[in-house]
Amino acid sequence: MAKQGAGGGQVAAATQVAPAANEFDRLLQEKSLLGELVQAVATALRAGHGNAWLVAFYNPSPKDEADIGLGVRACLQQMAGTGRVPDWAVIQQPAMQWLTRFIQSRAEQVAKLRDLIDRTAAKMAAVGTGGQGWEVFLSPERRTAVSAEVAHDLSLYMGPEQLVATDPEILALAEWLVRENLGAGALEGFLRDGSLTEIMVGAGGRIWVEKDGLVADTGQVLPEMRALWFAQRLAAIIGSRIDQSEPSMDGFLYDGSRVHVILPPIALDGVSITIRRHSRRPSLEQLIASNALTEEATAFLRDAVSGMANVLISGGTSSGKTTILNVVSGFISDKQRVLTMEDAPELRLPLPHVIRLRTRKANIEGRGDFTMRMLVKESLRMRPDRIVVGEVRGAEALDMIEAMNTGHDGCLSTAHANGPEDMLGRLGQMMKRGDPQLTDGGAFELIASALHLIVHAERRVDTDGRVSRGVDEIVEIERYRPDRPGIHGFVIRPLFSRGPDRVLRRVGTVSEKLALHLRLNGVDVAPWAVPDGD
Repeated sequence: MAKQGAGGGQVAAATQVAPAANEFDRLLQEKSLLGELVQAVATALRAGHGNAWLVAFYNPSPKDEADIGLGVRACLQQMAGTGRVPDWAVIQQPAMQWLTRFIQSRAEQVAKLRDLIDRTAAKMAAVGTGGQGWEVFLSPERRTAVSAEVAHDLSLYMGPEQLVATDPEILALAEWLVRENLGAGALEGFLRDGSLTEIMVGAGGRIWVEKDGLVADTGQVLPEMRALWFAQRLAAIIGSRIDQSEPSMDGFLYDGSRVHVILPPIALDGVSITIRRHSRRPSLEQLIASNALTEEATAFLRDAVSGMANVLISGGTSSGKTTILNVVSGFISDKQRVLTMEDAPELRLPLPHVIRLRTRKANIEGRGDFTMRMLVKESLRMRPDRIVVGEVRGAEALDMIEAMNTGHDGCLSTAHANGPEDMLGRLGQMMKRGDPQLTDGGAFELIASALHLIVHAERRVDTDGRVSRGVDEIVEIERYRPDRPGIHGFVIRPLFSRGPDRVLRRVGTVSEKLALHLRLNGVDVAPWAVPDGD
């Protein structure tokens, strides 16, 4: 490199640019230099993008371009020290021109990659999922198969001159692209984490999770367009709708997890998503170990369910009602035919003869809906030994109570309430929705003659912010006295209660009415008809 004099330095430098550019263009034709430069670009991007660096390689942001420039500069400076290329100060302009062309050329590569993903997704949706797209959208097993196929296509498409990448890196690119195009984006890793009980997207797309009873900020963000795409894709799959005219939606994932989405302008700070996980419910042993249940209470519930008692599980939001329902449903005999009715497929009954029914909302034209009340009525014509209603919310309560009173014993269900007494009042109001002519007294008498037990679950928050869930009390509905006003007419027998020390203990015995019912269904009621300790 020529030295710059006091008066002719700029001229001397300028005269060297053209030869340097020619030398640089010649060196770029050599695969060895091209490979090293591409490797320098890849190294610069690996540090900032992890497994997604290949996507940034093909579609760099302004910051990525700066990182690429630093990587190329470092590579060329190292080469300059060996005498292979001119000094960086001389070849800076042609190198930057090459870098610009290099980045611009990636646009065509991006289009090809996206086309490849679109074609693969369309093929899998048509062949592998019957045109539904459900499994590809959310099932981890299906996405693994799609990723492997995309990785194979990418390995054929990417030559060594285009990209220096190993097979694991190409597979990482395929998984990233499939996750972004067919999966849940930034939510993907959280959906695969079975230890999480809640996944929440709040203001600004920030992702929060609940684990072991504690809510924490993950530090990750789901972009609003990605959140909107996720909601619309889910709505299309489950036959629902979400847009400006219908800004909220309740849905569910392939594993039964509930999803609630609400859009702006109702959600003031952006798309809000709440996912309540139901993929990995705790076992009976885990509930006992966590003090959610006790062995004695479990033994009683086993005898009650085996003895065809009608049981209603009450509790507030996220108190563990469905978890408890799943556990007590496991006490049903495997020789019985069980019909389940749900809004979202949350129940997992380990029984051989289970018929699962699900409600359906009306379509855009307002037709095609199938309500819970319709399902309850249909189930009565299907020769059920047991009827299990995932949750009663409205007029279907009347049909369920009437079914209990007409020989369909052993019914199980859940409902929202703040306690057993509150549950009885709410149940009466729900029944009146099904028959406005029904009086409070009439509804309460039907309830008392049909319902045997209420199992109430509570969700508690400790001083350290940890959340605990479990059975708070078990009561028997003995009878109804019409001479007392409202819900005060119910004669309620406490059987199990959780004291100030938060231990669930037996506090009473069953009535002769329930004892006779259980005895007629083959249950030895001696342990529950005699006071504890006698």
